[in-house]
Amino acid sequence: MTITTSADRARAAGLDDREVLVLGMVAIGRTNAYIGEKLSLTEGSIDKITRRIYSKLGVSGRVTAAGWWYGGPAV
Repeated sequence: MTITTSADRARAAGLDDREVLVLGMVAIGRTNAYIGEKLSLTEGSIDKITRRIYSKLGVSGRVTAAGWWYGGPAV
């Protein structure tokens, strides 16, 4: 049996390490401002990163990205 983590799935979908970290924080409900503060990036930078994540995963926003992180389909 192979155990695949959400981070492994995200990397397999083409996300880089920073995008994986941001997606994980989005999935637990953190705001762009909070994520930016924790990663020493601007809120605008986080916005660009999240949009890139949504595009790579084929999702429409935060809720569907969080669902994807927890193993749901991209809707």
